[in-house]
Amino acid sequence: MTQRAKLEGGRQDGLQVLCLDVTSAASVEACVHELLRREGRIDVLVNNAGSDLFGAVLETQWHEFMDQLDTNFLARRAWSKPCCRACSSDGRGVSST
Repeated sequence: MTQRAKLEGGRQDGLQVLCLDVTSAASVEACVHELLRREGRIDVLVNNAGSDLFGAVLETQWHEFMDQLDTNFLARRAWSKPCCRACSSDGRGVSST
């Protein structure tokens, strides 16, 4: 069993794990909603999802590049909006890294 499989959807050594697809706005919204339900607030957003694409331009497929773009760039926007909304609703600021 992989470490990820052991952690999915539960607790491990005080760590709570919420699984999601960072490239799906609906998945991100659901995760933020669940986090707010559990904890009541969001203090900080550490946005460090990322992927690498190795290979020459002629050897890689367009969909591979787009998947990387979704994960490394567009997912930041998907996370920032609901987290900013949650933090600004109670008068606090947002720290997004």
